[in-house]
Amino acid sequence: MALATNVLMIRPEHFDVNPEVVADNFFLKNISADKNVIREKVAAELNGLKSKLVKAGIGVVVFNPQYSYPAPDAVFPNNWFSTHADGTLVLYPMLSPLRRNERHPEVIAFLKQRSSNVIDLTENENHNRFLEGTGSMVIEHRNKIAFASESSRTHAQLFNEWCQQLNHEPVLFHATDENGKAIYHTNVILTIAENFAIVCSESIRDEDERSMVKKKLTGSGLALLEITFQQAESFSGNALALQNKNGKQVLVISERGWNAFDGREKEFLKKQRLMFCIFIPPVPTDWLAL
Repeated sequence: MALATNVLMIRPEHFDVNPEVVADNFFLKNISADKNVIREKVAAELNGLKSKLVKAGIGVVVFNPQYSYPAPDAVFPNNWFSTHADGTLVLYPMLSPLRRNERHPEVIAFLKQRSSNVIDLTENENHNRFLEGTGSMVIEHRNKIAFASESSRTHAQLFNEWCQQLNHEPVLFHATDENGKAIYHTNVILTIAENFAIVCSESIRDEDERSMVKKKLTGSGLALLEITFQQAESFSGNALALQNKNGKQVLVISERGWNAFDGREKEFLKKQRLMFCIFIPPVPTDWLAL
């Protein structure tokens, strides 16, 4: 599988709760804390994560763009762009107008210099069609299959158009939380690594859709680690598989997500040819998910 070998990170200068995304993000919890203190803690976590990634053999580029407008979610750039092994760069339409501020010219210029083909989908914002990058989609690269849970941030037709343009097989389904509310981003309930997948299949209420998703994953040769709603709420499904400079698989997951696994589940992960398992301390406020 063509796992990413490099990551791009954005410093949390504007990190805050985005009031425009509170309605559909059940991870968000606002607290009465000094924003500067929170940002200092998040900046320390970013620095710590960067050090761990570099030590693990992952390439890291960190930007500190100067935004003219608030960009509270800028630390999650995977929602507005994706890069692909064939040199394609895709720019995505986002539901929150505030989040559109994140598409900074400095970062875009850097990405375009390293891309041979650019697909700009942002015009879809004018038609209320949104597709928030690798938050909306989780990609199985080896067989070019894209998984997406339909929501206000993941437009079904636009997802299918993306799959057609990038020659991926679409797997569209519907997932909800325990209260029946649509899961806002697919990557909070599904992680796909080189040889395994972490999935909260109980969030897919329709039995046919659940069976379809699981069959597509196992049919790709992936061993499944199924997690519960409670584990998904602890970010256990919101991990990232990377490949280091020596070709070894690296799993990046939050400390909270890791601690929510039981002993059997941790042993399962340790056996999946992982050279490193990097634990990110959870954001102190538990405000946001990738």
